[in-house]
Amino acid sequence: MKYEFHQEASKLYDFLMFPRCIYFSKEYAEYASRSNYIDVMDQEYLDLLKQIEQKLQPFKDEINEFYHGEFSSEHDFIDLLISGTTIMNSKDETSYLSHLLQLSNEEISLNVLTYVLLKDKNLPSANEARNEAEKLLHDFDKIKSIIKNLPVESATKWNLYMIFDDPHEYTKRYVGLMKNLLPIFDELYRPFAPRVKDYGEYFVTTFNNEGLDGVERLSYSNAKKDFLEGQDIYSILVSVIGSYALKITSGPKEKYMVWGLKIEDAFSKIREINENQTLERVSVFKNLGDKTRYEVLKLFASGVTSTKEIAEIIGVTSATVSYHISNLAVAKILKLGKTNGNANYEVDFDFLAEVIDGLNEDLRPQNG
Repeated sequence: MKYEFHQEASKLYDFLMFPRCIYFSKEYAEYASRSNYIDVMDQEYLDLLKQIEQKLQPFKDEINEFYHGEFSSEHDFIDLLISGTTIMNSKDETSYLSHLLQLSNEEISLNVLTYVLLKDKNLPSANEARNEAEKLLHDFDKIKSIIKNLPVESATKWNLYMIFDDPHEYTKRYVGLMKNLLPIFDELYRPFAPRVKDYGEYFVTTFNNEGLDGVERLSYSNAKKDFLEGQDIYSILVSVIGSYALKITSGPKEKYMVWGLKIEDAFSKIREINENQTLERVSVFKNLGDKTRYEVLKLFASGVTSTKEIAEIIGVTSATVSYHISNLAVAKILKLGKTNGNANYEVDFDFLAEVIDGLNEDLRPQNG
C-alpha cells in the first residue's frame, strides 16, 4: 500500500468545513462538562476556533441554511455533495466552487441521494449506494419518503427537500456564501499552511516506511492497523479545522483519511493521562453513566454499527449518535477497526476487561 499526501486538497477540505466553526463554542461546552480529557486541546486551537467563530457571526443566518447547528454534523450540504465530487483534483478553493456551479440538477441530486443512502440506509459500498440512487433519482415521492424517515432534525429534512426542489439554485446560493467566506478563511489558514505541509509529508513518509504498523504507532494504538487495508493507494489529508479528529471518508469517486494536525499530540496526552489508571477507569465509568451512550455501546457490541440504525432504535438523531461514538472513542471504549470489510469503530473488549480487572483490584480489601 502506498500513501500520498494532498496539500491543496487538505486546504480545500478545511475550507469546506470552515463554516461549522460558528457552532464550536456550544459543542465544546457540552464536551467540557462530560470529559476527563478537556486539557488535551491546546490554547492555540481554542483561540483559533473562537476567532473564527467571531468572524463568522455576520454570516450566521446564511451559514444556518447550509450547516445545521453542530460542529460535528454529518448531513450538511457539503457532506452531501462531497460524496460524488472529487476534491483531490481541484487546483484551489475557487476552482472547486466553479466546478460545483457546473453541476447539473441531476448530478447534484444524484450526489446528495448517494450520500443519504450510503450514510443512512447502511448500504455496503459507495458504488452500491450510487447505483441505488440512480434508480430512485426521478421518483420524488420515494425520495420524500426516505427523507421523512431519516433520524435527523426537522431543519435538516427541510433543507434536503429544498435541495431536491431546485438543486442548482440551492448550490448557487451555497457557492455565493463560500465566496464571501474565502478571504476570511485564507487570512486565518495562512499561518498554518507550512505546518500542514510538514506534517503531511512526515505522516506519509512514516506510513510508507513503516507500513500499517505506523498507523498504530502514530495513533498510540487508538486505531488498529488493519482498518486501512484493502486499497493500493491511500490519500492523506491534514486538517487544521479538525485538528483533533481522525476520519475516514468514502465515496464512489475517492476514499481518503483526514488526520488532524494535532491528533498525534492528543493521543500522546491521552496516554499520559491514562497512565494514571484511576483516571482512565473513571473516564470509562463516567461514559457508561450516560444512558444514551450506554445504549449506543450495547448496540455496537451486538454488531449494529450503522449510525442511522442506532438512532432509530434508541430514538435520537444521527448527530446525537455520532457525538456519543466520538466520546466512546476518546475514552478508548471504541477502537477503529474493520467491520464486514469496512473501516468502522468496534468495541475494545480487551481494554474493557482490563478496566474491570482494575476495578476489582481497587475494591479488593487489603490484608493488614
